[in-house]
Amino acid sequence: MEGEGIVAPQQRSDRILLETRILSALIAPVLILAFVILYIMPDSNGDRFAWFVKPRMSAMMLGAVYLTGVFFFGSAVFARRWSQVRIGFLPVTAFAALMGIATILHWDKFNHQHAAFWLWTVLYASTPFIVPLVWWRNQLAVAGESLPDGEWIPRVAQVVIGLLAAGGLAASFLFFVLPEVMIKIWPWTLTQLTSRVLGTEFLLFGVFGVMMLRDGRWDTMKLPLSLQLASPIFFLGATIISRRDFDWSNPLAWVFVFNIVFLFVLGIPGLYVYMEFWRRRNSLS
Repeated sequence: MEGEGIVAPQQRSDRILLETRILSALIAPVLILAFVILYIMPDSNGDRFAWFVKPRMSAMMLGAVYLTGVFFFGSAVFARRWSQVRIGFLPVTAFAALMGIATILHWDKFNHQHAAFWLWTVLYASTPFIVPLVWWRNQLAVAGESLPDGEWIPRVAQVVIGLLAAGGLAASFLFFVLPEVMIKIWPWTLTQLTSRVLGTEFLLFGVFGVMMLRDGRWDTMKLPLSLQLASPIFFLGATIISRRDFDWSNPLAWVFVFNIVFLFVLGIPGLYVYMEFWRRRNSLS
């Protein structure tokens, strides 16, 4: 009996619950469909999506974010350990909650006759509640786990992540709370709805950074951080494809490109390489 009491906790350690995998498997195909419509067929998304996202750049940016969601939830289906994916669920919750609020605020902009609208509505009415509930239940299932001290990220990585998180949260506030201001200054055409949708995208990255800082362990953030590469790479692709949507005389157009290339396309891989080097150096010392 004593042997059974010892083995059971070890078998339960850091496990992903079946309900977590099922939820992830249900969400991923919806995001794949949204990515195809918005990123692959952006000019005709009005015939296939819940609302007509335009111009092309706005549609493709949202599609790129959905692709990141595909990678994340796909990883949650197949990951071996809960710690590999757990910090991604609350950022998704924040994204879905703000998207739901944007839907309510701009209800008249949606195509209520299209099936995609009802799929959109069900998704953003349910995920702000279901996703955190599943996260909480999985957290309870692995309560008490611990990682060695060597897993904590160094100060320089905390500063970089903190700056990226703060930038994402600040941008989210501006786009969502002050859409009229952003409409006037942004380098491609925005409406109040597309401005607020951009705000939800930046919120996703900002909250993700906060969750990384809160957890502070490389093993926990390694997989989600690598998945974040999808968005900026596809943002860059969208910028090239949709370059005619930009007002290149607007300095913010170049600020946007700079941030994608240097802070995201180069910054995230740079942080990843730095952390792997730091970890190996610590393991040898």
